[in-house]
Amino acid sequence: MLAIIQLLVEGYYWQYLPSYVLIVLLISIALFLKKTNSNAQKRLIQITLIFLILFSIVPWTIFLPIPKLTKPQGHYTVGTRIFRWVDSERAESITADPNDKRNVVVQAWYPTAQEAKGIHSSYVDGLDNLPEKIGIIPDFIFAHYDQIETYGVLNAPISKEQNQWPVVLFLTGNNGARAFYTSLATGLASNGYVVLMIDHPYEAMITQLADGKIATTIEVHPKGNP
Repeated sequence: MLAIIQLLVEGYYWQYLPSYVLIVLLISIALFLKKTNSNAQKRLIQITLIFLILFSIVPWTIFLPIPKLTKPQGHYTVGTRIFRWVDSERAESITADPNDKRNVVVQAWYPTAQEAKGIHSSYVDGLDNLPEKIGIIPDFIFAHYDQIETYGVLNAPISKEQNQWPVVLFLTGNNGARAFYTSLATGLASNGYVVLMIDHPYEAMITQLADGKIATTIEVHPKGNP
């Protein structure tokens, strides 16, 4: 019954897929056991199936859980806004299409009013439009990432408590995505900083471009290198 409620309310979790199969098997065996008079046999099968269900759930939830981000500890509520620009005068040097133009993606995190309300930003861009694979990672790994609490109120106005705020420019590492540093950004913003996190389309793991397209990493080797 609990499994049915979970499926109806939240949808399926790929981590629990083996458990769903075992639950169906459990129901089938329970129906079969009604035809047997051996209580010991019934108890043994029931205990075995319970352990199998637990064994199928626990490893996935421990080693591949849905991430839980650190709640900002600063004084300010955090706002965030994503800017996606296209430099129409600059060709994209990484892709093979000569018509591609360079995209610039920046996410700002900043102090906002304490009473600011609204939807919170997504942890990962374009979750409803991901390709089947991101590098070697299948897209189902990101299922339910929309439930990750980022603690940033999307498009909230910047706090008027000060006329100026200190600014931090943040560049991710090679193949990194700005999402990986969300806790760092919200922590700084909650303490009175404006953080501008710059993504690098086709170098970062996942980036949503101005036209909604999802850009993933493209390996580029300098001429003469394998």
